[in-house]
Amino acid sequence: MDDIKPSSRKYPFIKFEPEREIGNDLLRVDNVSKTIDGRQVLSNVSFTLRPGDKTAIISRDDVTSTVLMQLLAGDLEPDTGEITWGVTTSQAYMPKDLGPAFSEDQISIWIGCVNLPARKRVTTHSCAGS
Repeated sequence: MDDIKPSSRKYPFIKFEPEREIGNDLLRVDNVSKTIDGRQVLSNVSFTLRPGDKTAIISRDDVTSTVLMQLLAGDLEPDTGEITWGVTTSQAYMPKDLGPAFSEDQISIWIGCVNLPARKRVTTHSCAGS
């Protein structure tokens, strides 16, 4: 990681501003198991994340990583085990499938709020089917 040079690109970018400094405890997952439709997806998973840790969730099975993210986000409850977020943390994530988050009307309104020149706005709306 030390060999990676910072990009000189400035825009567009995503910047996360912390509300407060993070404490010593970021995330603790203790013996978490989850079964979906009769299939055990996670079995006694345990790990601890501390500030400064670099983390990647990698799996051969897309369902496994998705279920883990849903558990961490609180969208699912573990069958066994416990997930504990640090007191000074806040959580947010973007789900893989945004369909349930938007109705057809909401997407049109959301796209319409994007401040684009009129020429590009027409293209955006036509691509979105509105």
